[in-house]
Amino acid sequence: MAAYSFQCINPAELGKPLGPYSQALVIPAANQLLQLSGQTPLRADGSVPESFDAQAELVWHRMSV
Repeated sequence: MAAYSFQCINPAELGKPLGPYSQALVIPAANQLLQLSGQTPLRADGSVPESFDAQAELVWHRMSV
C-alpha cells in the first residue's frame, strides 16, 4: 500500500478545533485536494453572533484565513 502524506492546517486565529481534527487538510497528488472541516460561527472569545447573516459571514471569513 502506498504511503500518503498530507498537510494539516490549523490557523491560530481560528482557535483550537473542538474535536480531534484539523480545520483543513491539503492532500497532494497529481492535483491538490483541499478538504475543509465543518466550520462553526465561533468568535475568538467563544461567543456566537446572534443573526444568521453574521454567523454565515463569520464562517466564510474563517474559511478564507
